[in-house]
Amino acid sequence: MKRLIFLLMLMLFTYSVEHAQGQTSYAENSNGTGKTMKTRLKPLEKMAGVKVSEVAKNNFKSDFPDADRIEWKRDKVFDQVTFTDKDHKDKTAYYNYDGTLVGTTQFTSFSDLPLKAQKEIKIKYGDYNIEYVLLFIANQANQTDMVLYDIQFKSADNYFLGLTKGKQKIVLQVKNEGNIYKFN
Repeated sequence: MKRLIFLLMLMLFTYSVEHAQGQTSYAENSNGTGKTMKTRLKPLEKMAGVKVSEVAKNNFKSDFPDADRIEWKRDKVFDQVTFTDKDHKDKTAYYNYDGTLVGTTQFTSFSDLPLKAQKEIKIKYGDYNIEYVLLFIANQANQTDMVLYDIQFKSADNYFLGLTKGKQKIVLQVKNEGNIYKFN
């Protein structure tokens, strides 16, 4: 009898470990030199239902009390709200499954990038057109990872550049210290 209980417990443990390992994902971003930044990421909690969370809406009101032109939507892992802030900048805020702010995005300009990144981009991608520069500002009080362009990454302040050359499109991720990675 003890042997049977032991075998059942061993099977349950093995299943739990295999199931947990199957859900682990990795973010792989190339830095253009052949090196890949590989980060182990926990799967994000999916949103239940189709209605935007009232908790997220209430938190948004306290996070951005002067917001204007507010529009909400729900995707697989975030409640998203686009709005205009008190400085008349268009932004999008992302709230996770428990209604906590993960971070915001806003379009910005190439000149806002760290100088190191500007120089490297001009050298390596000078023949590309810059379609946009998007700044993601993480909520430092929330450790939830972020998803942009259907790619999960560690939530930290980052710039994302959309570049095109003919029909070729790429996205670069630029860290605050100026390091550059291919994001797609």
